[in-house]
Amino acid sequence: MRETETGLDGVTAAYKAPNGAGFAFLANVDGAGVLAIANTSGSVCVYDVEGSVVTDSYADFAETAAAYARDNGDLFTDDDISKLSAYYSKDADYAVLGLDGVYNTVTAAYTVTENGETLYAFVSRPYGYSNIPMAVYYVLNADGEIVMMNAKEFILEKDYFSTTHLDPQSYKEGFVGLTAETMTDDVAFISGATMTMNAVKTATHDVFDAFATLKENGGLGNE
Repeated sequence: MRETETGLDGVTAAYKAPNGAGFAFLANVDGAGVLAIANTSGSVCVYDVEGSVVTDSYADFAETAAAYARDNGDLFTDDDISKLSAYYSKDADYAVLGLDGVYNTVTAAYTVTENGETLYAFVSRPYGYSNIPMAVYYVLNADGEIVMMNAKEFILEKDYFSTTHLDPQSYKEGFVGLTAETMTDDVAFISGATMTMNAVKTATHDVFDAFATLKENGGLGNE
């Protein structure tokens, strides 16, 4: 996390996630110390010093933190849709979904509509080699099964990984058909690139968690 100056009343320290996923705010509100975590779509959760969720008790501060995150977050939408169009389908219609309740490496979610079928795209930005954020793209069907997986770049700093053995097409195809229940960490294995492998594992689990959260709270439009 990178410390940032917000100018918000009561905030004693604030931090921005380098991958653009959101912000953390330490604050003193009415004499009480609290921590707020907000993603860039404006979903926020507030914790007290004991780690209990107290968002409802600090609604005004929660909204302040949410508004700051929405207004100051990184915007990836155009790049995301451009990549998804290239990786999945140029003919599909993409629409932004909110990330209510999602606090992990997932930075965006979209509906993908084509030929009357609606799928769900997620973009995760985990930290790869040297803590550099990656961009990993997934399309899931309504059952939470991976239809497509790709990445902007699997191996960062390629000059330092000349011994890495990776067939990108075969690697990507290994994720197709997986669900949260059938996913195993072995599918993410990349010989000679442990940090990338761990990043992809994190991304995949986070995407499945995001899908489950949005499905449960109606964020997929399935209310």
